Amino acid sequence: MLKDWQKRGTLCFVFLFLVIISRVYVETALLARSSFFNYYVFFHHFCWFLFVFFWFAFCARAILKIPIEKIPLLAFFSPVVFAPVADALIKGEKLRLNYLQGGFWENIFDMVTFYRFSLRDRSFFYEMVLLCAVFIIVSYLASRSVRRTVLNLIFGFFGSMILAGVQYFGVSRGTKAFLYVPSCFKNHIFLYFLYLSALFVVFCLLFLPEITEIVKKKPKYYLVLFYVSLLLEAVLTVSRLRFSNGCSFHIADCLVTFFPLLALTLSAATLVRREKYGLLLGRFFPIFFVILSICEIVGSFTSK
Repeated sequence: MLKDWQKRGTLCFVFLFLVIISRVYVETALLARSSFFNYYVFFHHFCWFLFVFFWFAFCARAILKIPIEKIPLLAFFSPVVFAPVADALIKGEKLRLNYLQGGFWENIFDMVTFYRFSLRDRSFFYEMVLLCAVFIIVSYLASRSVRRTVLNLIFGFFGSMILAGVQYFGVSRGTKAFLYVPSCFKNHIFLYFLYLSALFVVFCLLFLPEITEIVKKKPKYYLVLFYVSLLLEAVLTVSRLRFSNGCSFHIADCLVTFFPLLALTLSAATLVRREKYGLLLGRFFPIFFVILSICEIVGSFTSK
């Protein structure tokens, strides 16, 4: 029974990944005014979409009380991300989607009106309307509660817009981010590392009950892995400083590169020990985070 659920869950997430990869490529290569698809742009957008999905999933479990076994089924709602693509194709236009820009109240207005009056992001309108409708319908069907539906709409739907719809951090003063953050990395690279870190954190929140039970069994073992991750971060930081000409030490760089290293350490240890965590889809997510984390490490040394 558990193995069957693992297979179904794995297929759901593979479907999700294919949808996101397709959307990212269409947006940044095929329908962009000028193609800007590359290694860092792809992973930045890929991790952004996954972060939003797992935030939705976390809210669905925490607020709607959807059983963890049914969470992977949310992946089948992911094709809604093609709404702005369809809109652009119908109008014969190119896509140019960005983070929200402007003042705080201007951003709030754009969020509650689903970007309808935004000059830069109005292509999001139909996607947001569809997603909001799906949110309300699924939330109510899952919970049969108006209160939980409203809470999920506030924290899940609008919460994701606040967390992911605004670019809070930028590594150059030329960006439209709220806060300038000194970094050795360029903007897309920094945001790739940032959303990979955020993805890992929200993944842990989603599976917190299962992860807590796992850690309770061998707390010292996982504490050692945490310190190993800190040591790896120190070694790689020193290596990057020596490898990159003119690069200096920045706290922000350490923060956004530490969590992927922690994900790599924990996931690799799981695979080496051949642990089988049923509700975490067995070895699927450890392999997934190992691959993403290795790509992050490679990217941190090859960025110029």
